[in-house]
Amino acid sequence: MPAFFWLRTPMTRRKVILGCTGHRPEKLGDNAYERDSPIQDWCRHEFSKVLKKLNPSAVIVGMALGWDTWCALECVDQQIPFHAYVPFEGQESRWWGESRTLYFELLKKASLVRTICAPGYAPRKMQKRNEAMMDDCTVVCSLWDGSPGGTSNCVEYAERGGRQRI
Repeated sequence: MPAFFWLRTPMTRRKVILGCTGHRPEKLGDNAYERDSPIQDWCRHEFSKVLKKLNPSAVIVGMALGWDTWCALECVDQQIPFHAYVPFEGQESRWWGESRTLYFELLKKASLVRTICAPGYAPRKMQKRNEAMMDDCTVVCSLWDGSPGGTSNCVEYAERGGRQRI
């Protein structure tokens, strides 16, 4: 698996707020839903390198399963404040027990919880959440395989907004 793409231009000495967007477990492999899967270990290890390199003042995560959750866990482990951007109240309602439990544990540890839309599922609410995250960050770290979907939309929105991407 390739390492992250590093920034094309050097970072200035400005405050870095890192926004994270990436795939859910079903796009990451057979065992990606398992708590200690090899893909999760690799992703967290690579994200740890990003955190050490950028030393962000905060990290914004969308609180979805997969990449978002793993980024939040890594922030907790490294004692870096993270902001939980929740698309709507009840996002976790269809998740199984362990994932829901972890979701609520992470919300308690977030330095900020921001709910973007009114309760109730709608795909556009995920996009609204993504736009809010990208509007509020200075740099984007994405785990994206190039396929179309929510992560692609988020990355394209961030690039239109002039955000540097890792």
